[in-house]
Amino acid sequence: MTGAKLSMTPQKVLTVVLIDEDDDDVFLMKRALARLDSTAQVTIEVVSIHSGLSALSDLKTLLARGIRPYCVCVDTDVEAADSINLLSAIKCQGETRDLPLVVLTSGQEREHQVARALGADHVFTKPAGVRELEKLFQTILAGGTKLGT
Repeated sequence: MTGAKLSMTPQKVLTVVLIDEDDDDVFLMKRALARLDSTAQVTIEVVSIHSGLSALSDLKTLLARGIRPYCVCVDTDVEAADSINLLSAIKCQGETRDLPLVVLTSGQEREHQVARALGADHVFTKPAGVRELEKLFQTILAGGTKLGT
């Protein structure tokens, strides 16, 4: 009996962490990532963190479990005090300092500059629709020099 050989090569898994308190935004981002997951050569695992207050401890918990995010996407108003504290904390803590940090903001150039000054590796203006989010995540997942592997 002969048959086709099955490839047993494991597919690469990329963990994307979304930090956003707005359930509707999280739904749209997950939907965009799911669409990419169905067409990509990788499996995209999405971890949602709905509270900026618990984000740092949640990231540390993931790392302690051996899960290293490919990137951490923070949807934020970078001029709000809690957002500034979160971005600073992620980049100042030993365990989370080297995590690739992507900031999605509805703000303009000033907010982009603030996010970069706080350590964001990439800053994008948040698109409104799923297709635009899908294109944005394609760009993010295509990688940059500082994104995880």
